[in-house]
Amino acid sequence: MGWQGIFPYSEDMSALGDRRCHGGGIVVWEDRMGRRDERFLLFGTRPDRYDWRGAGWFAVLYAGAFAVAAVVAPPVYAGVLWLAEGAGEGTLLHYLAGKRLDVYVDRVRLLFALGATLWLIGYCRLWGRFGFAWDRHGAADFAVWLGVGAAMLAGMAGMQWMFLGPEWAEGAGPERLARIAAGALATALVVGFLEEAIFRGMVFRMFYTALPPASAVVLSALVFAAVHFKGVSFDAGAELHWWTGFAVAWESFLAVVYTFDFFPFLNLFLAGVALNLLFLRTGGLMACVGLHAGWVVVRQTWAGSVAFEDGPGAVWLGGRGVVDGVVPVVILLLLIGWLFHGIYSRKVEGARPRSGGSSR
Repeated sequence: MGWQGIFPYSEDMSALGDRRCHGGGIVVWEDRMGRRDERFLLFGTRPDRYDWRGAGWFAVLYAGAFAVAAVVAPPVYAGVLWLAEGAGEGTLLHYLAGKRLDVYVDRVRLLFALGATLWLIGYCRLWGRFGFAWDRHGAADFAVWLGVGAAMLAGMAGMQWMFLGPEWAEGAGPERLARIAAGALATALVVGFLEEAIFRGMVFRMFYTALPPASAVVLSALVFAAVHFKGVSFDAGAELHWWTGFAVAWESFLAVVYTFDFFPFLNLFLAGVALNLLFLRTGGLMACVGLHAGWVVVRQTWAGSVAFEDGPGAVWLGGRGVVDGVVPVVILLLLIGWLFHGIYSRKVEGARPRSGGSSR
């Protein structure tokens, strides 16, 4: 049995697309965002068909990374502790022995995930086809949306400065601020390109190929938000058992539950939705990279430059993280509404008949 025998593919849904609720009828399926765009579909799937191969393998390999880490990390951790017993301070073994088991679980998981991601890129035939436009139009999209993202966060930082009264961090000065901004820009560009290639260029398109557009936008945004949560830990020096690795891996797998924080999760989810819609609206990743990088560069520069305690006002305007408040949620919702209106209006305009009676 081939891969196609494991996950269903090419299920014909065209017969369901035009069903509506009349009287006591049942709405089986209705896509408010219109016909799917072939540019975002994988495996040569037609817009009236759905293919679960990409999304199915993503789910299996995502869970499999934690399972592999649960099995491999504990013996590696125990081996390092044993070898470090005779190692002096300052050695690599002494340094590695000071790390907790959850760190080993996370590193093994990331190594497996890296290999799985490279395989998925090849399996989905995405090498060279992510959606990066290396031309003047792509550069223009990147520059415009970099400015939009930076302006959004700069506006939030300005409101925090006016109403929350933060102070400059100790030692802050022009030279230090320039270093912070330069480091933030480099980080923003790397994070923007990598995360957009993975989450929009691959993961979103997997869901888009398997589901109606609205469902793909929401589910891939939930994945985007969930994977940003980490923070579970294993007490250093605690006794190892055969099940310890599985316990740590399980808590890491459910980190979004164990370390849940409402506003950061909501803002990450809404950011994922906005980036998905921007990808659909522009047809490429350069705008998404620009918006993402604009957010990151201002957020990291601001967080590294000021010091203030989160008070009651932070619920509305956010803390040092800038985006963990009510006002950032409202701003993201406005952006999402504007992007959705542009997509939906274009779908409706494209569906209007010509004056001669033929459809576009």
